[in-house]
Amino acid sequence: MNITEQDNFTEQMVSSPSIAPAWTYVQTTEIVIAAVGILSNYVVVVVMLRTPSLRSQLIFRLTASLAVADLLASAFLVPRTLRGFFDPPTGTAGEIYCRTVKATILWVSFVASTYTLVAITVERYVAIVHPMQYVSRKGTIPAWPIVVVVWLVALIVQSFCIYNNSYDPESGSCNYQWPFGDWYQTFVGIGLFFATYFFPGTILLSAFFRILLALRKGERMFRESSADSGSSIKPARIRARHRIIKMYLAVCLAFLVCWGPNQFLFLILNFTSDLNINDVIYSFSRILAGLNSCLNPFIYAFWSRSFRTGFLAIFCGSGRRRSARYSSHCGGSAAKNTYNSR
Repeated sequence: MNITEQDNFTEQMVSSPSIAPAWTYVQTTEIVIAAVGILSNYVVVVVMLRTPSLRSQLIFRLTASLAVADLLASAFLVPRTLRGFFDPPTGTAGEIYCRTVKATILWVSFVASTYTLVAITVERYVAIVHPMQYVSRKGTIPAWPIVVVVWLVALIVQSFCIYNNSYDPESGSCNYQWPFGDWYQTFVGIGLFFATYFFPGTILLSAFFRILLALRKGERMFRESSADSGSSIKPARIRARHRIIKMYLAVCLAFLVCWGPNQFLFLILNFTSDLNINDVIYSFSRILAGLNSCLNPFIYAFWSRSFRTGFLAIFCGSGRRRSARYSSHCGGSAAKNTYNSR
């Protein structure tokens, strides 16, 4: 998931280095997306960490990590959007800026977000498809080793950004150059497509397909047992499980849809740099990819009552005043905790 190389291609094809950059709707849209992403993902992190019923579960600790990755991606989208409108610092500071802030941290955050989503999906897969193994290990697997591995792998995948970017003291700008020629650029580009989109997307879709089959089987067994007992009421736990699966399925589909146009465009550009790209198409794919970083909090708010309850309890009152303030300003009681029921 890396637009750095695609930007390199596109800048050669749709822009001229002799023309000063002009502020366009693309920059405006990306700055708005970045601001919304920073604020909304910060809220998610606060709610996840300060709500005991959410903080105690592995899936929501991983969700907090996903929000951190999206928050960083949103924050470092700003210098990428504004590149060309200001000069980087000089000397050592310029070298650090070009090798980290300009590109690396942004793309590492994007990849960490993708791999964290894969980890969440695998957790749900084991919980639904292999419930006995999951129950036997529940509570014994901490989140931090998974988070550390995800970020280390993301850094390794995007490590080429560190040595591809450098500071050019003569021009006073960041220089982007592939060290081993076109074949290496093509090799890395195709590898990135598979490592950061195709393989994660395949895992997400396959896992959710198995999950949905397992849920349908469970529902069929429940209806048969309900028919024997004369009860037709679906337990709250089953309804809650369905909602949490729908919520994370929506998150996965948002990732696939938002990054799809950009990734396939990126893949095509790795085979030929002579392709004439329409500026509107490229800009749309770029905006859509950035949009993914701020969508997830709104999906949580829509599907998860536990998240909404935690949000209202934190931001509408705390301590002894929580009950009264929540009742008068937020429209209900914060005491009831339903596991992801809407």
